[in-house]
Amino acid sequence: MVEKCVLMEALILLCLRLPQSIEVQRDLLKQLVSHVTSAWSTPTPTSQSTPMLRLLTTCATGGSGLVSILGLDQPISAHQDFQSPYVQMRITLGQNVLALLATSRRLSEPANSQQVFKRIHYLSFYHNNLFYLQQITVPLLEPVVSSVFVVVRAFNELWLPDTRALVDPSVLPAFEMTEHVKYTLLSLQIGRTDKRHLPEPKTPLERIRSSLYEHHENLLTIVGLLFTGLSPSLYHLPTDQLAMLLHQGCCAAFEHLPDLKLNSLLRILFIITLLWAFQFYPVDIAYYL
Repeated sequence: MVEKCVLMEALILLCLRLPQSIEVQRDLLKQLVSHVTSAWSTPTPTSQSTPMLRLLTTCATGGSGLVSILGLDQPISAHQDFQSPYVQMRITLGQNVLALLATSRRLSEPANSQQVFKRIHYLSFYHNNLFYLQQITVPLLEPVVSSVFVVVRAFNELWLPDTRALVDPSVLPAFEMTEHVKYTLLSLQIGRTDKRHLPEPKTPLERIRSSLYEHHENLLTIVGLLFTGLSPSLYHLPTDQLAMLLHQGCCAAFEHLPDLKLNSLLRILFIITLLWAFQFYPVDIAYYL
């Protein structure tokens, strides 16, 4: 799956460098990432049932729904078989999270294709970037925002005492912050991927632990990327609506999260604060950056 994500990022970069108009680029990118974004689209009564759709629907009920669909309320023996529906659901979630992470990372980058600079060379870098986000990033990523926030909130609520009480005692140790988990989280947060000096997860319990922490961390990274990429639309929301989005989304139940998880939230809030200031003081912020 990692190789597919690398290929996806490379293809997105190639599309952005094509000597074509913004409209052509957007259409090509829409076709390229449609299988990624469609998996995260808000469920509707007419949506075709898929494992990811069932997960999104269940996560709408909060952490308890996530516990149920991932089988965290089942004994560890239910996670022994690779064909177990709970194991398959974790794999499905992980694949979709990684695919969206790769897509969001590339689509949220500043405009860098030559034709964009030629068409709007008289604008500042700030306006150039804003034009790119409005024309490409917002139309492609805006449909996934609601679903991503629903899943992030459900993951945050896993650490609530009431939710933890639903977890089977044999699975509960998966929530422990081991040395492997600490190193993995720090590696993800600073962009390092070398884990050779630590053993890879092998037992069902270790795999559950690894998936819970890594998926959650990647989802928080996606939230930060969405706030960057969708800033032209998000920061035009009334302040109370944006605050509600933050409170009910990435910051839900934050007081019960492990300390290393708070690092990710602080990073997201810093990005949001910086971009919010950018909307009102673009010249000053650009100067200091």
